[in-house]
Amino acid sequence: MLRLPVFVTAIFMTSGAYAQQFIGSTNSKAPGIDQVPYNPAWTATAESGTEIRPFAASGLAGSNAWRFRNEFVSGGFSGRAVEGKDYFKDPRTAAKHVWGNIDVLGPAASFRVKPDVSVGVYTRIRELVRGGNISAEAFRFIGDNSGIPLGKPVTFSNAGFTTHTFSEIGFSYGRILRNDYYHIFRGGVNVKYVMGTAAGSIYTDEAIIVKSTADSISSLKGNLQASYSKNSKAFADEQFGNDFSSWFNRGGQGGLGLDIGIQYEHHPDGNPNEETPYLYSLAVSVTDIGAIRYAADTGSGQYLLDVNEAAGWQYARRPYESNLDYFHHLMADSFITRKEETKNFSVGLPTAFRVNFDWNLAPRMYLQANMLLNLKGSGGGVYSSGYVNMFQVAPRYERGRFSVALPFTFVGYQTMNLGLAFHAGPFYAGSSSVFSNLMGKQTRALDLYAGLSFKFKRERGY
Repeated sequence: MLRLPVFVTAIFMTSGAYAQQFIGSTNSKAPGIDQVPYNPAWTATAESGTEIRPFAASGLAGSNAWRFRNEFVSGGFSGRAVEGKDYFKDPRTAAKHVWGNIDVLGPAASFRVKPDVSVGVYTRIRELVRGGNISAEAFRFIGDNSGIPLGKPVTFSNAGFTTHTFSEIGFSYGRILRNDYYHIFRGGVNVKYVMGTAAGSIYTDEAIIVKSTADSISSLKGNLQASYSKNSKAFADEQFGNDFSSWFNRGGQGGLGLDIGIQYEHHPDGNPNEETPYLYSLAVSVTDIGAIRYAADTGSGQYLLDVNEAAGWQYARRPYESNLDYFHHLMADSFITRKEETKNFSVGLPTAFRVNFDWNLAPRMYLQANMLLNLKGSGGGVYSSGYVNMFQVAPRYERGRFSVALPFTFVGYQTMNLGLAFHAGPFYAGSSSVFSNLMGKQTRALDLYAGLSFKFKRERGY
């Protein structure tokens, strides 16, 4: 049993974190409908034919805090994980983080309404999990804490955990801004109605802990902001299947979100009579501008931490307690004191800046680079629900309706992966970490995506 103060336990209650951002291929030869949620300028590629996507999904999870044994991962994370056997602490000195999300893209379509204007609609459900900003010294308190410094103050600063589940219906507008067959500029915007399902966040500006023994606290001083919706219990327990069953139990309000983007292609052999390959393509977008409002559950609020000389059994989590029940238990036993009640709170959408570059190196050979930067900072007592930063380089071979790529991906917080991705007709699938996981004995990141999309091309000039 882990014997941890409440804010440490809550920050790392990530047993349900199994995924993050969609990493599908981003080039204009693939149906643009797959890429519209990440850059609405791709809506304008429907100028050359109606596009339909029945379904797509992605999942990604990772951490620079722990490494999991491959046999435990391939076994489906069955049973209760044991530190030192199924997972191990990462010894590096960088601040520790965990991240993940599931992104399910439902039915979508885009079509031309004028020669230079296209529109589309798409549906989507996302669940994001993010936690951390724990210093390497403070990280010793998590799990096996045999190496913790005794009698020495250790600080948790701007640390937290968040989970956010929401759905959206997006309406896309794309326009060809210029096309002289050598230079093609596209622009677009997504206006989306977002519906909050559930959210929870625990955040501390500062908390200082001193331990007298491995199982007892000499003192714990600081602050804690806890905000969670009334239906968030299923998303905070250790049963990952409860997340899916609770996706339709909506606990948040509706609101509007916005994505904006542009895309450019250079065609050195431009020809008005036939389609020509581009030499390079560049796409830039800002996505997920907006926020969702939630009614807070009882227990949400600002808390003071003021613990003196407490034995481990007094603040240990009981075997039958969920994470939220454990939180209420600590309040009842006066380990934390509510300073102010929170009745409503807002969680920002995961605002991000995205850049995609695709270079036609030689016939059938391409080199693609993708970058994602999180623009969402923590604030207002809520830990950021943003994506983790990512940079990816992927050489690709493409022939007809078939392509295969080898993505090299650097995910923020010192995580590098090698993967595989392919398109075969309307079907595509891939993973940015499959080769990294196969070549090693331990896993720090997992991801997988797959989808199905169709393009019904019209004759050029019509």
